[in-house]
Amino acid sequence: MKMTVTEIGRLAGCSGATVSRALNHSGAVSPKTREAVLNVLKKSAYPTRRTARHGKRFAGILSGEGPGLVEIILHRHSPLEPFRVNHGKLSVGPRTENVAEDWFYSSSQPFKLYNSYYRRILDGVVSELARWGHKAVLQSSHNLLDPAVLADMNRPDRLGILLLGEYSPDQTAFIEQCTHPMVLVDIIHQGWPDVVTVDNLAGIRAAFDHLHGLGHRRIGYIGRHPEVTAFEERFLSYKWKMTEAGLPVQPRWVYEGSAHIDATAEGVKTILQQPDRPTALLCANDMHALGVLRAATDLGLQIPGDLSVVGFDDEDVAAVVTPALTTMHVNFERLGVLAVRQLMLEVETGLVERQPGAHIRVQPELVVRQSTAAVGPDSGVRGQGSGGRI
Repeated sequence: MKMTVTEIGRLAGCSGATVSRALNHSGAVSPKTREAVLNVLKKSAYPTRRTARHGKRFAGILSGEGPGLVEIILHRHSPLEPFRVNHGKLSVGPRTENVAEDWFYSSSQPFKLYNSYYRRILDGVVSELARWGHKAVLQSSHNLLDPAVLADMNRPDRLGILLLGEYSPDQTAFIEQCTHPMVLVDIIHQGWPDVVTVDNLAGIRAAFDHLHGLGHRRIGYIGRHPEVTAFEERFLSYKWKMTEAGLPVQPRWVYEGSAHIDATAEGVKTILQQPDRPTALLCANDMHALGVLRAATDLGLQIPGDLSVVGFDDEDVAAVVTPALTTMHVNFERLGVLAVRQLMLEVETGLVERQPGAHIRVQPELVVRQSTAAVGPDSGVRGQGSGGRI
């Protein structure tokens, strides 16, 4: 029978909350108490069964004799869109197939500056695993149900799995075939396993309040994706805030389509060419915001004089384009750290229950830069503020 955290605490002479802090490294716990908790785990029936299943490898990990391996799977099935920024001007390259070495910026290949949040999450994962004395094994995947991926994931020398990247319609089937503890990183899933992600509702709420506080009432939304839970949460938060403020949600001011910069730009042009166009656009992420900047430039609109723009994520590119993006900063390194801690809680206790998991949310913070300003007396007047250079 599996032990609960409360039972472990009773045997170790502390509370269940202290057990969680000891295993999660998330608070002040004396070395003596942490040692007592680990001793209970080593002697308990459940870890003994796990040790029998995995042999000396798991017993050595529990006793601190050697590192364990955590598999990190980065999944993406759509093409990547490389870009570079030179003196504030953004250039977009042709879309490319996603091989692992193409996911991150390389100074030798200046046209390869992809979404930086993957790198930042991995920074947090690797640093936290090192604190636990464990190592990461990284692989990229186009197909989560690839037999080679499934076989590698379920190797007996793996402590657990971290899944991050794009949403996949195959993720439920993938999860069901995993035999190890697993945590999803910035992928929202209803059911097992645990999820560490962003507080999307709070982020959009703060972004909307910023625009509303600047006097904007005609606020559009760029980047609705109903099939992706995180983006749908952001859109629903936008609708809620508009309704709460007594403002109508205009479907013609909402862009639903590809997140690629060029595709977004073409869709946004339709919105910005309307006689009663919005004075501000709230974007689902920074890539959509870059598409808005490009569309505004093509139409001769000044940002923020004619149009205010808010992004979401605060990727590296947000601070170096002109004008620099006002956006919601997400601490992606923190996502990685918390994902490892949640995984280690399962690994160290053996308390892996295939029931609806916990959802841990990281709060984003508003970063105000040059892409937003107070609405002018005539929202159609151009030439106020600096123009975009996209």
